[in-house]
Amino acid sequence: MRLSPRSDQRERTFFLRAVARTGSPPSDPSYFDESFGRVAAESLIAGVPVVASNRGALPETLADAAILLDIPKEYGLESNVIPPSEVAKPWIDAIVKLWDNETFYDGARKRGLERAETWRLERVVDVYERLFKGN
Repeated sequence: MRLSPRSDQRERTFFLRAVARTGSPPSDPSYFDESFGRVAAESLIAGVPVVASNRGALPETLADAAILLDIPKEYGLESNVIPPSEVAKPWIDAIVKLWDNETFYDGARKRGLERAETWRLERVVDVYERLFKGN
């Protein structure tokens, strides 16, 4: 596996924008049934492709803009069992493909930016105003 110019090691940061600027695809192997998937959505907004679990609302939030993968139910926060390599392999393969295949990366980035339009302030303000006003 070769590392693409988009991937490098950085100091630990809690600012998604700084992480997104690296261009490295984030993975979101969530064991939770996410209610929205804010980190994954913010990654799409920043133009960074996402590899995520298909748990909770992540499939609805990300739709076809992300690579959605299974994490078998027996692996979770309660189990304290590390998934075997055959469970991790699809995740590794997806990340490597994003790193190594520029066409695939660009397509995933484009789908992510298109999906991110769903959460643009200009689009959601009217929806929230109607909701709170009871219209």
